[in-house]
Amino acid sequence: MLLYTATDKEIHDLLISQRQQFTMGVLLELGRSRNIFYSREEQRDDLVKSLSALTYGFNQITELQKFNDLGARTESTTTIRLKGKFTDTDVRAIVDEYRNQEALTNDIQIITGSPTKNRVSVGLKYTETDFSKTRLRQRRKREANIDIDIDSDGITVTLPVNSTAIAVSKGIKQKFDARANETLPEERVDFSLLTSSGSRTRFFTDLIGGLPKFELADVVSVRVKASVGFSPENEESDQESDPQAPDNSAEASDELKALVREVALSGSSVLLSSHYKDLREGGFYIVSIRWRSKQIEAPYHLFDFTAGIDEPELGQGFKFAVKGTLIRRSGGYVKTWRNLDEEDRKSVLRVLDVTAIQVFRRLVVELSGESGIQQ
Repeated sequence: MLLYTATDKEIHDLLISQRQQFTMGVLLELGRSRNIFYSREEQRDDLVKSLSALTYGFNQITELQKFNDLGARTESTTTIRLKGKFTDTDVRAIVDEYRNQEALTNDIQIITGSPTKNRVSVGLKYTETDFSKTRLRQRRKREANIDIDIDSDGITVTLPVNSTAIAVSKGIKQKFDARANETLPEERVDFSLLTSSGSRTRFFTDLIGGLPKFELADVVSVRVKASVGFSPENEESDQESDPQAPDNSAEASDELKALVREVALSGSSVLLSSHYKDLREGGFYIVSIRWRSKQIEAPYHLFDFTAGIDEPELGQGFKFAVKGTLIRRSGGYVKTWRNLDEEDRKSVLRVLDVTAIQVFRRLVVELSGESGIQQ
């Protein structure tokens, strides 16, 4: 019976937990739809308690759950490059084959298309389940899009960082391998090849400062993590160099470094702060960063970017996003951040992606050269 009904508490939890979707205006309208006119001076908590005590039928519950599908935050993006010779026809045939195979499961709806020359799109519609949320919020309808761009070197697969899109991209990759009768060479930003904390940090600093036609404006937050092989014993302390020096402060510092494995810093000019410099010198490396860059050509807008490592311990999963933009108008920026439309978002992310792979390739070459010299 619980599968087909909703308790007062479940209605209450749904309404109270989604402030951005169930605004005061929406809550008042829910009352008016029942011919109940609440005062605009009503406290939100009291209004939710009153609404949750009403009787709701199946259609009314369904309407409430539709709000659960709204306001999804922008997901980070990642890319995978496959080496080989492909045509639009080849890629479309492989994607359609995968779609027809998966259509039998009915777990996910896949829509394929070719919006432009040398691009195949894979649209996904699916239901996401999260049992950590209250029951009426556990199931959420989601949409995602995978773009496959074709060039002379191979294909670039751009996808959101979520389990469904990643699973679909792996399935399509297997179809490509089967068609070629071999495992196709794959390239992505792989931090396991950047073995030192300095090289991983340099990747991010080179990335944010190297975007073409953009100028770095500020770094507003950074998360750093201690290197896997780092420990206080690996560093030369003042106590070792001078046996007579007081050891209280050195011991306290060593204990702190041993306990703290991950730190998040925020504020203007984070990379210039003394806290960040101390952490960097102590063997910490950047695992995620948020920064703002402005265009150096018209229309001179300001963009809010993020980039990071999805699984720092494994050195895998480079992800990135553009969170919003400030429009430049009349010599200054407007005060409200805006979301980019889909085409502009993809265009900006393409610049970020191309820069990231170029920085990664350069660092790998430099590290392999240093390794060769050591040998």
